[in-house]
Amino acid sequence: MDRIEKGKGTPGLTSLNCYYLFRNRYLLPCKHIFHEHIYGTIKLLTVDAWKGFQEMFEESGYEIYEGRESVVGFAQTGPQKEAEDRRLTVVELTERVRDKYWSVEEIEDVKKTEAFISMLETSLNPIISKIDK
Repeated sequence: MDRIEKGKGTPGLTSLNCYYLFRNRYLLPCKHIFHEHIYGTIKLLTVDAWKGFQEMFEESGYEIYEGRESVVGFAQTGPQKEAEDRRLTVVELTERVRDKYWSVEEIEDVKKTEAFISMLETSLNPIISKIDK
């Protein structure tokens, strides 16, 4: 494991919730979860945990990746459809930003991560401040 070669300790996870790109994108255990399970005090990858992953894919197959956050209602009116399209656009933009953040974070270069966050804040603050509540 690359983490061990770099002399990194266990991440200190207490659950299967890791917010790095791999875990979020593929919904499977990432290197941090494996590292914690193998070298940490908490064994996260239990038989029940693996069954949970298996059942998730048995129930939904690859469709689980297609629209994790979108729920489309039936018989939408024109304005409802337009509102749903706007909501889905915001969800997509949010996911893209989150994925980019985690890909930068995975590099484990604090300066690059901080630069990304700084650029994100610089870009978003003017947009957010222009919207009247």
